[in-house]
Amino acid sequence: MTVSIITICYNNIQGLQKTRLSIVSQTYKDFEWIVIDGGSDDGTKEFLQEHSDEMSYWCSEKDNGVYNAQNKGISFAKGDYVICMNSGDVFHDSKVLSNIFAKKQVADVLYGNWHRIYQDGRIKKKNPPEFISPYFFYYDNIC
Repeated sequence: MTVSIITICYNNIQGLQKTRLSIVSQTYKDFEWIVIDGGSDDGTKEFLQEHSDEMSYWCSEKDNGVYNAQNKGISFAKGDYVICMNSGDVFHDSKVLSNIFAKKQVADVLYGNWHRIYQDGRIKKKNPPEFISPYFFYYDNIC
């Protein structure tokens, strides 16, 4: 199973560097990485050029916001599954994708636990509910 990882960013080179390390350190290698930058002026474009061999596609150009950038990235995706990771997002460890795809997946949507780490060091752990209704997405999300 090929996984398309879409990363969007804008003037967050430090976050993009963390996300890159997390992605390229995955033991599962059947993925493509697509980066959509909104025309940053903080060195992001140069960073993308330097690491372009690790990406299937990247661009650095003005867009119309977060969802426009995500949709642009998805339009280039060729994988069986799509993961949207903003710059600064990281996988829990280097085996996340290997653990998920160790066995054949047949679900349309895969999701799991996640942690939000705040700048002051606090950690908020989230587990998805066993059942998700459309109402759930009015107040929460899944990862």
